[in-house]
Amino acid sequence: MYIEHVGTMSVKNCTTGMECPVDFKAAGWGNAGKHDISGTVIEKEGSKKVLGTLTGKWSDKLEYKVEGKMK
Repeated sequence: MYIEHVGTMSVKNCTTGMECPVDFKAAGWGNAGKHDISGTVIEKEGSKKVLGTLTGKWSDKLEYKVEGKMK
């Protein structure tokens, strides 16, 4: 039996109020995109100020990019 994580989970820092709704993607045909996630880190709940983005595979590595900064 295999259970796949699919849907949105919200991660919140209770001290700063920063929040990141993380979207767990469903695997496609032939397992394409298996374990992929993406999320947008916002300043606080209800805010529209984006601090950065989170992408990658939950089973391998995640990458955080700060909004407005070049790599």
